[in-house]
Amino acid sequence: MSEFTESDIRAALDRALAGEPPFTLDREAVFAEGRRRVRRRRTAAYGLAAVTAVAVIGTSTLAAGALSTSPQPMPPAAPAALSTTATTVLTTPRTAMPPPISTTTTTRSPGSSVPPPGQASADHNSAVMHGAAISWPPDVVKKVGAYGEWYRFDTGGTLSARLVTPTGDRRLIVRLRGPDGVPPQTECPPVARADTACSRDVRPDGTVLRVSEDRTTSSVTATSLRPDGTYVTVQETASGIAPSRLDRVLDTPTVVALALVPGLSAIKG
Repeated sequence: MSEFTESDIRAALDRALAGEPPFTLDREAVFAEGRRRVRRRRTAAYGLAAVTAVAVIGTSTLAAGALSTSPQPMPPAAPAALSTTATTVLTTPRTAMPPPISTTTTTRSPGSSVPPPGQASADHNSAVMHGAAISWPPDVVKKVGAYGEWYRFDTGGTLSARLVTPTGDRRLIVRLRGPDGVPPQTECPPVARADTACSRDVRPDGTVLRVSEDRTTSSVTATSLRPDGTYVTVQETASGIAPSRLDRVLDTPTVVALALVPGLSAIKG
């Protein structure tokens, strides 16, 4: 609805009273009263609008409060941020484990010992040679063994000793061999050299004995083949170490006696 201004009202009154006789009406008073009434209406209108606004706000607030008294479901938790760091898991492929290394050791009781292979045979033959009844020439003043005592065999079945004499040293070698490999010579050659001598005979127990002498080198070798297959070779020769004696110190019967010492054996048993 349009609202008239004071100028519009004045113009309307002027048109309405045009040509009418004058009357006692205070126009200014009328307009003043009109202005007061307009102000009152406006004030009332503004007040009503304010009350209405307050009522609307209050109603909304009360409604919100009433609604808030009911338990509201909690919103679902936001998913945790996924880690952008990639974790690499290294998997070692399974491989066949090597067989365990044996740590088993042989425990020996105090006072007892288990000799290594070959040592038992060496100990046996050394004891046999030590106890043999050998008549040594008086020129042999000392016997020095390469493996300890002069009668000591090594695990390979060899005895090596230096025979010390007043005029120099000689070498005594005793070798024990089994039937395996190349056997020592037990036969004499068909034709002997003028500076050598060879003899062969079979003993009552079946032992074959061969004796060879070399006058050029002043050496003698006796080989016996025992019934058990053991070859015993005994040689006396120059030592090769100064002072070395050139002539023999052992006679042939002594060398033969060494080759026939009972009990010597290269057979493991």
